[in-house]
Amino acid sequence: MKNFLIVIVTLLTVVMPNISNSSPNCFTMYKSALGFQVEVPAWDISEMMQSDIHEFICAYSKDIYIKVFKLKSIQSDILAELTWKIWDIDPNAHFVLQSRNDNGGILVATYRNKVSSIHRIRIINTGATIFIIECSAPENTFYSFESFFNRVFQSFATL
Repeated sequence: MKNFLIVIVTLLTVVMPNISNSSPNCFTMYKSALGFQVEVPAWDISEMMQSDIHEFICAYSKDIYIKVFKLKSIQSDILAELTWKIWDIDPNAHFVLQSRNDNGGILVATYRNKVSSIHRIRIINTGATIFIIECSAPENTFYSFESFFNRVFQSFATL
């Protein structure tokens, strides 16, 4: 019995911390060289540059992800451009919400890229740059990740 208790205690002290650190429930504050900080789940993280667009990706899987794009401020209507890009991807896209505000806007849409997913997109125009935050998951799992996505939107700040 004593040996059994030692094994259980050892498992709880060695294995459990490793499980909790790899869990998607574990959040960390991420400060990016791209000029923003955000609290994100402990998922795979990468940053890359694509022509004039910097991209930050925090991915749980290929279909469940958080992306932040940073691009130079442009004169065109970025909300309208995103809407047209979504329709190019899926002509049957369903727009749940399109709202414009003083410094950008928000867009919530359901469309099929690889799988039918819900995408929540926030646009933040700081004048010199535009940040686009996109949180996405398949329709059948989106709401189980909604608390993660809400935390990302609430914690995002430019530096």
